[in-house]
Amino acid sequence: MRASQLVRGYLQHRAVELPLARPREADQAGDGTAPAPVSVGLRPLTPAQEADIFERARQFAESHGLENPREGDELYEYGKAVHRCLVGCVDPDSDPRNPLEFFDGGLDQILGLTELGRDGVLTLSEMHCAYQDEVQGQLGKLDDEGIEQAIRELAGPRGGPFFFSLRPGLRVSLTLFMAHLLSSLLDGRSYSGSGSALAGRMRKRLHESAEQQNATTEP
Repeated sequence: MRASQLVRGYLQHRAVELPLARPREADQAGDGTAPAPVSVGLRPLTPAQEADIFERARQFAESHGLENPREGDELYEYGKAVHRCLVGCVDPDSDPRNPLEFFDGGLDQILGLTELGRDGVLTLSEMHCAYQDEVQGQLGKLDDEGIEQAIRELAGPRGGPFFFSLRPGLRVSLTLFMAHLLSSLLDGRSYSGSGSALAGRMRKRLHESAEQQNATTEP
């Protein structure tokens, strides 16, 4: 079989809530309620579209005075986020086979959208990256050993750079695991999800640490 013989179809886009800034109290509706959430569609991108994002990000960074943009440069990374949102976000009510762009005003629109802001752009881009990982089967799951190693790396002196070096889908999996684990520890119940053996060892260590602390503080 050749690539030209593959059965081609289309992938549904996923509707998510647009991460808009919280309105000020004066901007809320007359009854004191916040405006209704706004939905945006995330669509999977082809390799060509992904490559185009990097090229547009390079041009964006250069146009703002950055010579020779590189991975990790703030302007370059922001350029990638902006153009990922432009290409990967669609009208959630449009036809998945021919989706309409959500940001129909282009680059100037998304850069001038105060309600979205820089943080909103970065968050939306991260949401799309995680969805792209999921579609491509790269959401990423860690076994006990991998989770323990990741936790040690995150607690180390270069925890921030390590976290952002992970694929977005893997960051989502790791963050959700930590949230479920900490929630179970706070509630005093056993964690039954993936990584339960590691959770058991962590619970035992926390218990031993607490007992040791109590012993040293007793008169």
